[in-house]
Amino acid sequence: MNDIHIWLITIMVFLPTAGALLLALMPARSEHIKQVSLLITALTFVVTILVAGRFDLSNSEMQMVFRFPWIKSFNIEYYMGIDGISLPLVILTSFLSMLSMLASWKITPNIKGYCILFLLLETGMLGVFVSLDFFLFYVFWEVMLLPMYFLSFSKVTRVSSSVKGLILLIV
Repeated sequence: MNDIHIWLITIMVFLPTAGALLLALMPARSEHIKQVSLLITALTFVVTILVAGRFDLSNSEMQMVFRFPWIKSFNIEYYMGIDGISLPLVILTSFLSMLSMLASWKITPNIKGYCILFLLLETGMLGVFVSLDFFLFYVFWEVMLLPMYFLSFSKVTRVSSSVKGLILLIV
């Protein structure tokens, strides 16, 4: 097991969350919120490509697997890996997230909240595809649901139907 796999997968999953925290610290009227969000989604896509480059297509087993105890009393682990089914989904998710962020460039109301929710949604989606522990999968699934609701079905942001379509396509 190579330690670089642990870092690549962890960075791939949690880079959007780090970006959301960075955005939370920025002033709401900052003109750089969209640029930072697009940069984070692009960097996440680059890390995803690095993960894909280390994937052995001739091997049908789970790859880049790692596990660490998380909640020992319930036998819950930070357990992640990628196989031939999850890899294309991870690549597609990070690519479509980057395109969706670019497509939502014209959004102006509540842009800070929109971008934070969007990046949290990306973390949830990527985490769902690489988690191998059922509890960890459930945590990522729940992390994905709230941003998805607010971005897709509420009137928190006035998002065009094409951007909503891209977000729903991702999910």
